[in-house]
Amino acid sequence: MEGYLAKLPGHVKISSTFTEMVFNGSEFDEDPTPLLGTLPNLRSLVLCNNAFVATKMVCSALDFPLLTSFKLATLQSLEELVVETGAMPCLTTMTIERCDKLEDLPSGLTKNKNSQKTDDWINARRIQEQC
Repeated sequence: MEGYLAKLPGHVKISSTFTEMVFNGSEFDEDPTPLLGTLPNLRSLVLCNNAFVATKMVCSALDFPLLTSFKLATLQSLEELVVETGAMPCLTTMTIERCDKLEDLPSGLTKNKNSQKTDDWINARRIQEQC
């Protein structure tokens, strides 16, 4: 979905069959992850170009049960990303690019034994610092 939305439609309006979602420039002023995290078949999620304009995003335990790929790019307001233990159990790739105010490795990922997540975070920070 491209363009300004500000808020996601209610849960009954988002199909549970979606496997991939891309939000570009949506300017959500509330965290979309409580709703998106409940979509049972979602495997890939991209939030880019100020799709999210608040400062804190929280992925709760048990959210995103099948998500394998999560990308955050050019979210200029994002300062804190919390990934609670148990969230995104299938995640293999997390990419964070040009989220200049985000300083720390998302909490919850450091407790996960999947080193790919940490490697992707480190690589994204290196890319960001070089640009």
